[in-house]
Amino acid sequence: MELQKVQRERGKNFVSRTTLTPDLSQRRPTVVFRVVLANPLTTDEILREVLDEQRELCELAGPQQLIRKMRVAAGIAAE
Repeated sequence: MELQKVQRERGKNFVSRTTLTPDLSQRRPTVVFRVVLANPLTTDEILREVLDEQRELCELAGPQQLIRKMRVAAGIAAE
């Protein structure tokens, strides 16, 4: 996914991704980001920074473009 790639290339944060099939989406495959917290010194502020960076990247790319890329990566047909 583009957002994940750009965030990794910036070198400040990294999130991995996985695919879930939640009941709330009629068990359709849904690509989600996940943050693994292995450092006990991780604070709420650090988590906010990771999310803020993702929000910033989404705004730069434009939400429709990101949604389209996420759907393609998940193998979901365009609506």
